[in-house]
Amino acid sequence: MICSQIKKIVLLIILLLITNGLLLAEVQLKGKVVDAQTYEPLSGVKVWIKTYHRATITNDSGWFVIPVPATAGTIVELSMLGYNTLTDTLLTGEEKTYQLTPSVADIDAVVVTASRMLQPIKNTPVLTQLVPIEQQLCMGNFTVTSTLEREVAGLDKTNFGYRPKLTFQGLGARYMLFLVDGERIAGEMDGDIDYYRLNLDNIDRIEILRGPASVIYGSNAISGVINLITRKPQSEFEAGTSLRYSKYNETNFNFYAGGSKNKLAYLSSFISNHTDGYDLTPNEPYSKNQEKYTNVAFNQRFDYTLSDNTVFTLKANGYYNRIYDGIIDVRAIDHGYTGQSLLAKTDHKINDSVHMSLSYAMDRFVNYNILLNRNDTHKKTASDVLHTFRGVYDANTSWGHWTTGIEGTYENLFSDKLITPNVDMFTTAAFLQNDYRITKKYSIVIGARTVYYSTGKYSLVPSFCWVARYEPIIIRTAIGKGFRSPTLKEMYYYFDHQGMFQLLGNKNLKSERSNYISTSLEFRKNQFNFAINAYYNYLTDMIYHTLVAEQTFQYININKARVMGVDWLSKWQPIRNLIFTFNASYVNAVNLSTDSAMYNVAPLSATGSISYSWRFKKHWQATIDLSDKYTAARTYEPVGTLIYKDPAFHYWKLTSIVRYKNLSFSLGVDNVFDKVMPYSLGNISPGRRMFIVISYHIAKY
Repeated sequence: MICSQIKKIVLLIILLLITNGLLLAEVQLKGKVVDAQTYEPLSGVKVWIKTYHRATITNDSGWFVIPVPATAGTIVELSMLGYNTLTDTLLTGEEKTYQLTPSVADIDAVVVTASRMLQPIKNTPVLTQLVPIEQQLCMGNFTVTSTLEREVAGLDKTNFGYRPKLTFQGLGARYMLFLVDGERIAGEMDGDIDYYRLNLDNIDRIEILRGPASVIYGSNAISGVINLITRKPQSEFEAGTSLRYSKYNETNFNFYAGGSKNKLAYLSSFISNHTDGYDLTPNEPYSKNQEKYTNVAFNQRFDYTLSDNTVFTLKANGYYNRIYDGIIDVRAIDHGYTGQSLLAKTDHKINDSVHMSLSYAMDRFVNYNILLNRNDTHKKTASDVLHTFRGVYDANTSWGHWTTGIEGTYENLFSDKLITPNVDMFTTAAFLQNDYRITKKYSIVIGARTVYYSTGKYSLVPSFCWVARYEPIIIRTAIGKGFRSPTLKEMYYYFDHQGMFQLLGNKNLKSERSNYISTSLEFRKNQFNFAINAYYNYLTDMIYHTLVAEQTFQYININKARVMGVDWLSKWQPIRNLIFTFNASYVNAVNLSTDSAMYNVAPLSATGSISYSWRFKKHWQATIDLSDKYTAARTYEPVGTLIYKDPAFHYWKLTSIVRYKNLSFSLGVDNVFDKVMPYSLGNISPGRRMFIVISYHIAKY
C-alpha cells in the first residue's frame, strides 16, 4: 500500500516537472528594424525584454533573435541614440519589421526625476531635460560639470581655488539639489558638493528638472534638481575603457566590466583623474588658478531578480581625492577628501497597477589635512554622514496615479569648528502626489510634503501643476513652494579667526522659503524641438552671515530675493546627420533686502553646437562637433574691500570623432580662440589646448 502511494507521488512529481518544463520552454522571438525614412536596416539597435530582463542588439542586416519563455505575447522595447524609442507586443511565432523614426529628441524616453515614478518625458508635469551620456565621453566631457556646462542653459560654473561652484536659474548651489539615483550626496561646502565625486563612467543619463521639487525631494530643491541615473548592464557581458589626455598632464581614465545573465546583473567600474595644474598669475606665488590633484573612485553594483515582480539592488562607491596645494615653507598641508556611499533597495510590483520600493542609503564625506612634514599623515578635520530610509508606494487608479512615501534621515556632522565636535539631526517626512488625467489632453498634478526636524522645526509645502497636450505642443504651468532647511553648520558653527573676528551659528534659524510659478511651452517633432520656460521665484528668510556685534558675525534669517527669468532650449536637424542646438537663459536676480543685483550671477548665458555625422564604408562613422558656451559679465561677492568682476566671454570647443565598430578615437581643441583671463573666476582656462580620447567598448548579447 505504502509502495503504491510512493509510486503515485513520484509519478505526480514527474508529471509536475514535465509540465513545468513545458511551461518554461523557450521560443525564439525574431524581428527586423529599419530606418523609417530610408528603410535601410539598422544595426546596433537595443532590443530589451523588460519582463525577463533579457536584451540583444540587431545585426548588420537589422535582424534580432532573442529567446524568451513560451507565452502568447511579449512586450519589446527598441531603442537607439538618434531615434524615438518604440514599444510593441510581439507574438510568439510572429516576425515583424519595425520602423524607427529619426529624432533629435526621444519623446518616449523614460525619466524618473519629475515624480519618482517612471514615465515618458512627454508626460512629466514640469519641464525636464534629458542628457544621454553615450556621446559625452567621446566629446572629451569626462566630468559632470563639463557636461552640464555644455548642455544646460542657465547653469554656470565658477572656480575658487581648485573647487568648482555652480549657479542655476540665478541661485547658488545651496538651492539646487544634486542626486545620484534619487539619493542625496553628503559633504556640502558653502552650498556646493565635491563634484569630483561624480563621474560619467557608470552614468546612463542625467535628468535636469527646472524649478522647485520640494514636495518629492525635500530641502534645497528650489531652483532645480539634477539627478544622475546610473547604468544597469543589459547584455550578457560588457566592458569598456576610455582615456583622455591633454596639456599639463591632464589625464582621465575609466574602466568598467559587467553583465546580466539569468537573475543576476553586475557592474564594476574604476575611475582616475589627474592634472599637474597651472598658474596664470606667477606673481602670486602662494596659489594657482588650478591646483594639482589626483582622485580615484570605485563603483560596484549588483541587481538580483528575486522573481518576475521583485528586484533587489545593492550599490557601493569609494572615492579619494588629494589636492596638492601645500607649500613646505608656508603651509605644509595638502588637502584630502574621501567619500563612501551605499544603497540597498528592493522594488516590488504587486500587480500591473501597484508598485512599491524600500531603500536604505548611506553617504559619507570626510575632509583631511595631509601633513607634509609628518610623512603625509592624514588628520581628519571634518566629516558628514547621511543615513536615509525610504518607502515609496505608487498606484494607478481611476482617480489618477498616486505616489506616496515616507522618509527618515539621520545626519551627523563632525568638525573642530562647531560648538561641540559632533552634532546631529533627525528628519522625518511624508509626501503625497496625485497625477490625474482629466482627459486625453489635460491633466493636473497636486502634491504636498510635510517635514519634522528633531530641532523642533516643522515645514509643509504644497505644489500644483497643470499640463495641456495639443500634439506636438505641450503646455505646463507649475505653482508651488520650496524650502531649504538650515544646515547643521549654520546652526552650530563656532569659528574664531585668531581673535580677528568670529562667525557663529544660530540654533533658532528658520527654513528659507520659496514661492515659485512657471509656465513652459514645448514643441516636439522628429527633426525640430524647442521649449521656452518663464519663471518667477520669491524667496524669504534667506540665511546669511551678518555682523551682530563688534567683530562678531552670525547666521540669521535676514534676506529676501526675487528671481525671474526665461529659458530657451532648442534642437534642429535641417538635413540628415546635421544637428544644431541652441540653449539660452536670461535671469534677473535682485536681493530685496539691499535692493541690488545678486552677486555671482551672470544675467545671460547660452550654449550652442553644430554637429555633423556621416557613415563611410560599412562600420566606420565620423563626427565633427563645434560648441560654444557664452557667459555674460558678472560681479562676485566682495571679499573685504576687494570686488571681483568677470567680463563677458565665449568658450569654444572643437571635437572630431572617428568610430570603427567598438573603437572610437577623438581629437579636439579646448578654448579654440585662446581666451585667457588670468584673474577670472568663471574662465580659468590656461588657453588653447588639444586633447585626445581613445575608447573601446564591447558587449556580448
